[in-house]
Amino acid sequence: MLRTQDGVRPVFVSVGHRMGLGDAVDRVLALTPRYRLLETTPDG
Repeated sequence: MLRTQDGVRPVFVSVGHRMGLGDAVDRVLALTPRYRLLETTPDG
């Protein structure tokens, strides 16, 4: 579980194929700049 900000409910982060927990946490934090919900990413 990861809290993206103080005082908000945590999100669940799990590892994936060829991705460790540290990388997964870094990506989640990078994609949640203001809100608990992830920002959309461009297809590519």
